[in-house]
Amino acid sequence: MEDADPTLKLSHNAHMFLHARNVLLEVLEMRGFDVDDIALDSPEVLAKMTTSLEQFYFTVSDDEGRRCRVLFGEKVSAVMNAMKPHVDVKFDDRMERGRDEIICVIFGTLSESSIRAFTKWGRSQDIQVDAIHVTNLYYNALRHEIVPEYIPIEIGSATETEILDTIIVQRKRQLPVILSSDPIARLLGLRNEQLVIVKNKSRVGRHTLVRICLDG
Repeated sequence: MEDADPTLKLSHNAHMFLHARNVLLEVLEMRGFDVDDIALDSPEVLAKMTTSLEQFYFTVSDDEGRRCRVLFGEKVSAVMNAMKPHVDVKFDDRMERGRDEIICVIFGTLSESSIRAFTKWGRSQDIQVDAIHVTNLYYNALRHEIVPEYIPIEIGSATETEILDTIIVQRKRQLPVILSSDPIARLLGLRNEQLVIVKNKSRVGRHTLVRICLDG
């Protein structure tokens, strides 16, 4: 008789962990990160990882070498304490300031003020830091039929210059705003003052606009 599927033996929280992790991997893959090695982890290995969420993290990279590190935890304070060594110069695998990104998935209470605290701390370290509640990872919002297509534009890129040269604004901050606390902005890892092209669709047609991400 074959053994039962090990995923059936996991606790409710462990199932939430696995589901959120898989949704986030899908989001990161859409953003251009290579998730193949992470996606191959076995259920048995993942079950062990869920026994201590703050001790578990994974890192993915894109073709340009930019990395995104994902940490998990229940309490905001515990996750913030676990996050700090990842940008410490003494940490062997520290994140690179001005380039890399950290996403913190929270299973407990995550208030708007806590989201802003993660963002503020990240800004102070010159690291993109976003906190996402596990409920925002029940499904991939970037694939939802009512969610527009979002195309982030790199800050200082030729594409950004071209866009600013073709729209009628004197300053970037005159553009429509998407707050950095918005769930979509956090899933996309939008940085402060980063532009994003938004392609809306409806029954009467499509229209495109440019928004700027700003801290709330």
